[in-house]
Order: sequence, then C-alpha cells, then structure tokens
Amino acid sequence: MFFIWALLAMIMRFIFSSWLILAATPLVLADDVKDTRPGPVSKLTFALLDGRESTLSSVILKKAYERLGIDVEFSIMPGERALYSSNRGLLDGEVNRIEGIDENYRNLMRVPVEINRFEALAWSQFNIEINGWESLKPYPLLIKLGIKYAEQGTSGMNVRALPEYDRVFAALSNSPDTVAIASRLEGMYRIQKLGLSNIQALEPPLTHKALFHYLHVKHRPLLDRVTRVLNKMRDSGALQAIRERHLANLGR
Repeated sequence: MFFIWALLAMIMRFIFSSWLILAATPLVLADDVKDTRPGPVSKLTFALLDGRESTLSSVILKKAYERLGIDVEFSIMPGERALYSSNRGLLDGEVNRIEGIDENYRNLMRVPVEINRFEALAWSQFNIEINGWESLKPYPLLIKLGIKYAEQGTSGMNVRALPEYDRVFAALSNSPDTVAIASRLEGMYRIQKLGLSNIQALEPPLTHKALFHYLHVKHRPLLDRVTRVLNKMRDSGALQAIRERHLANLGR
C-alpha cells in the first residue's frame, strides 16, 4: 500500500512540475514567427570584365532583368578575382563567361542561353600564317590576365599576361616580334582608342566562342525565369538588335 501511495505522489509531482514549465513558457502565436525564407530579389550585382563583349553582354542583361523587375549593377574587376568573388557568393554571378567555367567553379550555374559570342584573333605588327593555336608557339605572346580561352589556348607557350587590354596593345605596339590574343571586337576598339596604326589582325580566327551568363547557386530559383526571358529576347530578335546598336555606336 505504501508503494502505491509513493508512486502516486511521484506522478503528481511530475504533473505539477510540467505545468510550471508550460506556464513559464511564453505563448508564441503564428503572427510572431519570423519568416526566414529569402524574399523576392530586387537587386543583383554581377562581376563585369573590362572588355567590349562583356560591356555588350551587360547591356543585354540589364534589359533582361528589367523584364523581371530586378535592378542590376556591375562590379568591374580582374578575371580571377571576379570568379573568386562570384563563386564565393560575394557577388551574384558573372555577366558572361565561356561554357565550362562551372566545372571548376562549382557554385556557379550557367544560364543555358547564348547571350553573346566572339572570334578570338592573333594581332601583331607582321604577317604569319595562322593555323590554330599551335602556329603561335614560336612567338612571345601577350594576353589579358584572367581571360580563360586565351590562357587555355596558349598553355605551355611563352606568355606574358597583363591586367588590362590597353596595356596589352600598348606593349604590342612596342614589340615588333610579339603576338597578342584578343577578340575581333576588342582589338578593333583598343587600336582605335589608343590611336595605333602598326597593328593588324591575323586571319583566320583562332577560335569562336559562345558566351553565357552565370548565376551563383543561391539564386537557383531565378534560373528558369532568367532562361525564359533570354529565350524570348533571342527568339524575338531583341538580342540581335541590341548587339547591332552596340556595334554601330562603337564605330562612331
């Protein structure tokens, strides 16, 4: 009998203690719970390389994100630092890069719509026969630091990388035995800007490359929306119209 009374006393003490804990705990209403899910994106900042193709691509992206009600800004920085910042999520992505960047920078997602393209050319003060990248092996080469297609194409060669295209073409103008690598659009622009008359493009192009927009993985919910907008702009001719206006302005 004593055992039963002791057991009942223990149960009553447990119930009373539980009631005290519940009474001391503040009541949390549904309206008091904060929603920690990310809200709608209203502004994004993308890494922008110093180059004519990137500038054109930034104009295209500005128009595309306007259709989504999202404001975009661009942070100009060197190629490697841009990729580091985008991959770490310090920026929201890359304006444009060649296909395959996401193989090494796993936090970047390629938007699967070509927004731009370019021809890579050799530039020099003298004529040489161009038959792919291998034909450049005998010569000292100049490239822009962080430009992946140029780094890949000239791997193992005598290469000097400079941080700006202006410096690449200025150095080329003073180096009669050297060859520089740049896109057709970039080379034309730098020659015009710097007033150089002793540099020529060497045909045919070394390669043709498509350029794609990249988003950081934190913006995965945006990927399909951006893809749809860019597809519509491509199919309607809006992308080509922007490109033609940009090229016309460059020639003025």
